[in-house]
Amino acid sequence: MAMNTNETWVAKQLQGGYPPLTVHSKTVIDSTREKVYIYGGWILGDEGEMPTPNFHVFDARTMTFTDLTKSLTYVAPGKPASKAMRNRKCRSLPSRSQAGLAFLEIRGQPMIFIFGGHDVGNPEGPSSTLIAINMELREWYIVEIEKNDFEAPAPRVRPTLVGVNEKLYIFGGIQKFSDPWVHHRTYSIIEFQPSSRKWKWVAVDVPYPATVPAGKVFGHGIPVYGGLMILLLPGKKQYKPRIQYEKDCFFYFLTKNNTFLQANVKGIPPKSIHWDFAFNYDPTLSAPTGLLPYGSPQKVPSVFICTWLYHRNRNLAPELWEYTLFPKDTFNKLGISNRIYKFRMDFQLFSLIGNRAFIMGWGNQTKSKPSRSVEDKKIKVEEGSMEDEDESTEDEEDTEQEPMCDTFVEIPVQTLLLKAEPED
Repeated sequence: MAMNTNETWVAKQLQGGYPPLTVHSKTVIDSTREKVYIYGGWILGDEGEMPTPNFHVFDARTMTFTDLTKSLTYVAPGKPASKAMRNRKCRSLPSRSQAGLAFLEIRGQPMIFIFGGHDVGNPEGPSSTLIAINMELREWYIVEIEKNDFEAPAPRVRPTLVGVNEKLYIFGGIQKFSDPWVHHRTYSIIEFQPSSRKWKWVAVDVPYPATVPAGKVFGHGIPVYGGLMILLLPGKKQYKPRIQYEKDCFFYFLTKNNTFLQANVKGIPPKSIHWDFAFNYDPTLSAPTGLLPYGSPQKVPSVFICTWLYHRNRNLAPELWEYTLFPKDTFNKLGISNRIYKFRMDFQLFSLIGNRAFIMGWGNQTKSKPSRSVEDKKIKVEEGSMEDEDESTEDEEDTEQEPMCDTFVEIPVQTLLLKAEPED
């Protein structure tokens, strides 16, 4: 039974086992089952920046977190099913730093996929392994690839991984952790084969066309219009600089013919973003009739983008934007930062399930007072300036792990949309 959360703009306590505060964790949403999954990242304050295998699920029906890190079973490739079932043992996911993460439904089963990332257990570093997690059976395995003329894509870190209609699309990523970052300017596609129940590469490291100029980096990929298009949002170009939403950095990937289309963005996109989340506002909206992008849909769906920006006194606050999709391609600022800022809480996550939006973070629900502002620490990590701090400061003496979130605030998105006007 769904939890009654009719009250909006009210801070409420989350339930369950809170995930620890991490940097560079990945989040995906299963809208049908109202679940949010969080994988990996490294614990804030870990000087070695070692990635964790942490894996948590948030149930929006009960507003409860569950720690699945040690609850998944591993299925070894190539073993007969009967033998594999007899020898099932719990085993944490591999620790991959800044891997790609995607949700995809395969034959009706909810699946999470992990691709790439920096493998701390591999001397080579970056990985090109594809890992699948069956959330119905709560088991994970290395995906078996059907042999054909294609080799696996080059190993990489920070790829954009997108699941669409039993296919996975991989955009970009960096070759390895280096200064400066060297970006892959390619896309790859792997497709599920129902007959063999294996996967097959159908496109590998195809170079971006000239219509995607050099210097364009993608950070999010969102299936829209029933998977006929993938909206590609700008990403982070280097370690220290923030994300810049320039108008000429928004693209669609057309999955029918594997081509790119640059969006004609209107309105004023946000700039100097520390981190962001982007999800479909109405994922059940069906694709319009006619060929895209040249059709004229009667109802244009939208994506919600939540950005963390400087607000006052160099503190961060989340701001919410509606991005109306093709052919409008228009930014609307929903103006939540002032109201969110007044909570004086350290918000870290945004989720959007159907038409329900939540900001989640540290709200002092679990102990009387947090140590030093974790927001301030995270800013310094994102900007690469932690080394400039005096390590002997009193605030850093408390090394207790902070939870990523113990509090949520539901945002009345439908009310905000009625009041929003496009930014000129």
